[in-house]
Amino acid sequence: MSGRRKGEKTWYERITMQQFMSYKTNPRQRDTEERVKDAKLNRARMGHLKKFMPHHAWIHASDLNGIRYLADAHTRQLLIKEKHFPSSDLPTHFHAMVESAKDMDEVEDHYRYYDSPACVEQASDKNFSAARSLGYKFKSERFKKLTGLGAIPQVCCRGVKNADTDVWMSLWMDELMKLDGYYLPKGNKKGVGKTITAPVLAATVMLINRGYYVKDFLMKIRDDDGDKKGSRKCGAQHFVDWITTTDERTSGGGGYPNVAEKTIACFDLFYKGKMQVKLPKYTKDMETKYTKIKTKGQVSS
Repeated sequence: MSGRRKGEKTWYERITMQQFMSYKTNPRQRDTEERVKDAKLNRARMGHLKKFMPHHAWIHASDLNGIRYLADAHTRQLLIKEKHFPSSDLPTHFHAMVESAKDMDEVEDHYRYYDSPACVEQASDKNFSAARSLGYKFKSERFKKLTGLGAIPQVCCRGVKNADTDVWMSLWMDELMKLDGYYLPKGNKKGVGKTITAPVLAATVMLINRGYYVKDFLMKIRDDDGDKKGSRKCGAQHFVDWITTTDERTSGGGGYPNVAEKTIACFDLFYKGKMQVKLPKYTKDMETKYTKIKTKGQVSS
């Protein structure tokens, strides 16, 4: 089934297993067979491809004069040929994003999109696939490309790895749907530094879980629109001033929890409608009142 419209360069297709297996190797593809055999070069067999997951059914391909070349998924194709996956785990159909190419050089360029270590598309593809497998398609402009959720497994979960996309998204899907329902605008207001980062969204889903409406707070920090009176500030303004000037870690292992705690402390002040001079501090009472940690064992079968 083709979703291509006349003149489109990129389109979606739902294809059969047989069609996927017929797609040709990209001319620039590394030696897939050797990488699968060599454990030092390829950890896919025992790592992210140990089991066939729903997001593995999404592939990218090029179309050159009606011939399809893989842009990614070479290892998946080979492991299926080698019967690495139980047949019962394999889908009957795959989902292909196809991009037309004018010549073989462009086919090779498409490969570089997905073989680059700097590629940022793969995480969002996994998030999209996981959401799709759970029966939900994000609607807001901010989450149509599913980035910005990477702090959830670290901040909001226990016993869940970042790569366990299906697990942490399943745990937090109800809250993510409510967050999506805020219809937050894309990006940041012009002239304001990046404020709604991954750990802010992780803190937000915990607050949503606790029954709080967080959109007003998020919009205030996005637009740098908090209240000030002399040296006193509301929680939203305290957060903006901190996140845009701090030398503290704001990403990775120590950074994500730090930002999430600052988010919750500032939300507490904002929610109470109070203003103060000093940046509010995160307390044990706030942890009890506002946070929620979910574990892998809570995923329903």
